[in-house]
Amino acid sequence: MSLLPLNPLTEANSRPYPPGCQEVDFPPEPPELSSENSQLKMVISNPWEEQLAPVVDGFICQALRELGAFRLKGEAHSSASLILRYGVLPVYRSLLQEWLDRLAELKLLARKGPFFSNPEPLPDLQPELILAEFKDRLPQYTPVFEFIERSGKSLAEVVRGNINPVQLLFPDGSFETAEAIYKDLPFTLYFNQLMRWAFDNLLQDAPAEQPLVILEIGAGSGSTTEVLLPILAEHKVEYCYTDLSNIFLRRGKQKFEKYPFVRFEQLDISRPVEEQGFEPVSYDFIVATNVMHVTPDVKEALRQVRRLLKPGGWFLLNETTLRLVWLDMTMALFPEWQVASHDPARSGHPFVKAARWTELLAEAGFNRLKILPDFDAGPEQLRQHLLLASYD
Repeated sequence: MSLLPLNPLTEANSRPYPPGCQEVDFPPEPPELSSENSQLKMVISNPWEEQLAPVVDGFICQALRELGAFRLKGEAHSSASLILRYGVLPVYRSLLQEWLDRLAELKLLARKGPFFSNPEPLPDLQPELILAEFKDRLPQYTPVFEFIERSGKSLAEVVRGNINPVQLLFPDGSFETAEAIYKDLPFTLYFNQLMRWAFDNLLQDAPAEQPLVILEIGAGSGSTTEVLLPILAEHKVEYCYTDLSNIFLRRGKQKFEKYPFVRFEQLDISRPVEEQGFEPVSYDFIVATNVMHVTPDVKEALRQVRRLLKPGGWFLLNETTLRLVWLDMTMALFPEWQVASHDPARSGHPFVKAARWTELLAEAGFNRLKILPDFDAGPEQLRQHLLLASYD
């Protein structure tokens, strides 16, 4: 498979921030986190995530045929008729629409109003064979490719409600796949290092006379927690590790039992925090990695974060900001993802650009902002950002 040449990482000019907001003066990234970082360069030189479209298209064709659609020449279906005829759960209507739109762009379907017809039976694009090439070329990402394959082969059964997508991410209760995605991918490694560096810088100005109170939202498998706790061990700290899922809370208790200053609580940041036992204006730092994009109402979730944070405290928001096609057939299977896609603050998809995050943060009452890293890679390369937010 040939690789298209991409523009090198470049230093960015001053970035625009919403009116009334101040760009935080922050130290430049150290050399190991600059545009020469090995993990960033690895992704730029081998952008395999952006080359998975044929795999996704093949599994979509396979899923529609398994549902019973487009097997015969000249059928006509809409997303609504697929739900009614083949027992697809209504929460996946938008996902079905995306599938139909994708295949229409490939000329495998023809669009007429809300309906799509197939000039020929949908082909077998052999996605497993294409994915096998990725496994051979990039064996270090085998757990991710296996997750994609599990999800692809299960698409029809998931959208019918016969398979829980949680089973695909945690097969037999294993955390191997989740940790491969949230901890071991090159961009994940880079942004965890960037988070640690930014957090360490902010700690330098924290008052030493009283304990720091820190909240992590949606801690999940603990990949961010793992890089932050070692630098906190020398401080007076109360660290609250939260998640919606008891599975992750149990995992966190096992993983971080050697840190006595960590407690574990359930938190749904999309709901009023007082109702869940969390006191407003209580936290010096709030951390969230790739969780705010799946909240059903991102504006309300950010307001809740703002209410929890002390004036002058810091919210560190680490988010994917570019839509990656393989996520549309893996993480998109979670109903929460589908609900988030309908949030009017977003544009039909959970992920939003870094500039949009600054607008949403400003609307929530944050007036001191910074986008990291402080260099750019072009619109299709730097697919994640760390945003620092505070208020006076």
